[in-house]
Amino acid sequence: MNAIINFRMVFINFKENFKTSTARMTRIVSSKKDKLPIEMILL
Repeated sequence: MNAIINFRMVFINFKENFKTSTARMTRIVSSKKDKLPIEMILL
């Protein structure tokens, strides 16, 4: 039972990380269009 819960937590964390990294990539791409160093602000 614990293994199922752990797997679910890892999967949820992975989905959240994927969403945030995708949003970050989108911001970097849009900043390249706008010529703004938004990726530097994020770091």
